[in-house]
Amino acid sequence: MKRVNNILDNKEYRKRILEIEELELSREFCGHGFEHLLMVARLGYAILLEDMNYGKETIADTYGLDEAKELIYASALLHDIGRYSTLEIDMGMNHRESGIYIASPIIRQAGFDRQEEELILGAIKNHGTMSENPGSLEGIIFRADKKSRNCFSCKAYDTCNWPKNQKNNNIDI
Repeated sequence: MKRVNNILDNKEYRKRILEIEELELSREFCGHGFEHLLMVARLGYAILLEDMNYGKETIADTYGLDEAKELIYASALLHDIGRYSTLEIDMGMNHRESGIYIASPIIRQAGFDRQEEELILGAIKNHGTMSENPGSLEGIIFRADKKSRNCFSCKAYDTCNWPKNQKNNNIDI
């Protein structure tokens, strides 16, 4: 997980996460700070292991378990990095689009190769849409991101704009 730790040590990454957390201090709804990112990473890895246990096709079939874990953690830690960026605010991009521009140099500096970078950027860009392959990196990050919310204990449950049928009303991975 050396490359994941390289992401955590990256000055630009740390700066962006602190900015996001600061901007969300008074946010009533789910946040996008480091706790959320780490929750998505851990759930993503649990989803991968569960899928493998049930014999489903996963990213580990191509990359092996250790590298799949590293790709999941890298993607999860970067998937909301575009929140509140100038690209999102000034250019009108959504945070998934702006995130790929912010994450790309961080990924390269962390030591991921071009093919791995493309996989991670795809997961960032598409974490709002379920992939045709739920066991792909995109599919795992989408599922983990959605399952990371504790709607069942949220104080803003009734005012949240998530459709009721998409809220997590119980614990499930």
